[in-house]
Amino acid sequence: MERIITMLASGLLREEDTQRPPSEKRWDMVRRWLLVCESEHQTCSHNRRTNSGGDPWFPSRLIDVRSTTGDDGHERYLLIETATTRPEGSRYLTLSHVWGSAREDQQPAYRTLRHNYGDRTNPAIGIRRDELPPCFVDAIDVTKKLGEHYIWIDSLCIVQDNDRDWEVEAGRMSDVYRNSYCSLSATASSSSRDRFPALDERIQEPRFVNTAWGGRYQGMYQIFDPSFWLDRVTSTKLASRGWVFQERALAPRIVHFGVDQLLWECAEFEAAEEFPVGVPRRFISSGRRGFKWQFNLAGSPTSDSGVAETEAEPRSAPLQLHAMWSAALDNYTQCELTKGTDKLVAISGVARVLADQFRDQYLAGLWQSNLVGGLCWRVSGMRRATQELVPVGGYARRWETSRRASPPAPYLAPSWSWASVDGCVVPGPFLSAGEGGGHGSTRSLVAVTAVVAEPETLDNAFGAVKPAAEMRVQGTMYRLVATESEPPFSHISLRYAAGVGSAGIVSVHLDQPEPLEALITAWFLPVLLAERHVVAEPADTVVKEVVQKAANQPQRPVSESWRAKLKRKGKGLLKRDASKQAELEREPTPASSAAAGNTAAANAAPAGESSAMGLIVVPTDDGRAYRRVGFHECPGHILETLGQGSGDSCATGEFVLV
Repeated sequence: MERIITMLASGLLREEDTQRPPSEKRWDMVRRWLLVCESEHQTCSHNRRTNSGGDPWFPSRLIDVRSTTGDDGHERYLLIETATTRPEGSRYLTLSHVWGSAREDQQPAYRTLRHNYGDRTNPAIGIRRDELPPCFVDAIDVTKKLGEHYIWIDSLCIVQDNDRDWEVEAGRMSDVYRNSYCSLSATASSSSRDRFPALDERIQEPRFVNTAWGGRYQGMYQIFDPSFWLDRVTSTKLASRGWVFQERALAPRIVHFGVDQLLWECAEFEAAEEFPVGVPRRFISSGRRGFKWQFNLAGSPTSDSGVAETEAEPRSAPLQLHAMWSAALDNYTQCELTKGTDKLVAISGVARVLADQFRDQYLAGLWQSNLVGGLCWRVSGMRRATQELVPVGGYARRWETSRRASPPAPYLAPSWSWASVDGCVVPGPFLSAGEGGGHGSTRSLVAVTAVVAEPETLDNAFGAVKPAAEMRVQGTMYRLVATESEPPFSHISLRYAAGVGSAGIVSVHLDQPEPLEALITAWFLPVLLAERHVVAEPADTVVKEVVQKAANQPQRPVSESWRAKLKRKGKGLLKRDASKQAELEREPTPASSAAAGNTAAANAAPAGESSAMGLIVVPTDDGRAYRRVGFHECPGHILETLGQGSGDSCATGEFVLV
């Protein structure tokens, strides 16, 4: 009863809805979520893209779910060409689902192909309901239940054996999802052969307990699962798919069909049948904003030219673009792709939207406004499937999901792009003069003189690029000499050819397994210098922040005794941080500690000094260019020592990276 009263007060449930059957109340709730989001959420709503005639934009094809019955008695749906058959109204839904196995994908009934395309667009024939996979049938039924007429399903609305059609439609993916009314997500399904889960009607019943403990803790409590959102949305098989990351980021609102209940997700609100007026924030992402708020790509509407019609001032900041893109890469590179060649294509819709909003140029996964910083990505020690941290030095295990395509494997991207490796990536930093924060700055050590990254198809300028992609940079490279490596592929060590004492040992983050002989001709190309400044926070400020944080917790009153305890805790944190900082200033780097019998003074990086980041490169077989094989970071003062080396240990000029 308490839940129903709360829902009535919030407007998510009407009094007459409480008398309806449980199944109908479920869909009433979804309709109210849709209504509230569309009418009240400014962050989620934006003007639909329009065509040259001012009419609402539609995908090239849609499924008309208003079925007809053929002469054979079978229920049928029609695949319509929106250019010739104008949809009624202005809304359509989309479906996010996991494609099944290769054998399932080959079934003609599950896909639109050249040979059945004519029948499916023919009103007299159409698509038989009993030939569709269960997931598609359920999506069509939900579309009708919500009162809509059209749905877009990728495997039905794109001609799957027509490369030209696939390229054109892949280039429009950003518009397909951004302009949809809502996306239906088969979150708990593992393939298109799975039905939407049978939802538990008991979830709609309130789960409260009234304690009899006595004292201050007596009262009514709700029973909940702390990993509620993680288990039902974030950690599902669907959420681990690369294409679905883009679909989820672009759609204005999503209804998830979870394992036991319906869930709602938009930029301003996450809800579920168990939490109809909002899932507690701490269940979403450790108290931070949720996925759709972080990747709110509704933004400004775009015209047919692909350029944003209006643009808010904050969107012009390259730093904001870098923050959004870094977060996107951090999520996207943890996802799986059935086809490695889709690496750039499957995130091209996100890139297109960001390029429109920030007026920036996109080059094979990097942005013109931060090219040098974008070069400094590195493969992380995170396994995608389990999100388990790989121990330092465990490169053989790390590379299980980090391999760069090599001939005769298909070309993915130039080696200087993160898209060239199949693994989790840590994006590079943003080149900043340090305005505002005062904690540090970064500056370029190279000049990018030219970038060639020609799209593989003109229909998707943000997708795959041709193998001739290259970057020309002017800078200084330092020769490296390979040292012994523990088999099979441990943390390979290199040293600078120029003698710099104990600092000569180089700790390298390789992008993929490289045999020792491949690194004999390796070079270090520093590309940026990061200057870090330690800013000490006054003790009173830290204590005040700790106390204020506690004061912001309404369920936990801050008594005077606890306030004193927090004050002691704050001072303890300061003392611990000061001790840790002093320890860091004395701590040698891994490189210096690896050299027995030598001191670490030459290679230490005290707090407040600079750090040089750059690429490990090797010559290509024809010797005309260099390819990236790894990432390296060293104390900035090492570069001064390296610059004093002999002529054959360093080289200055223009270098071609491929």
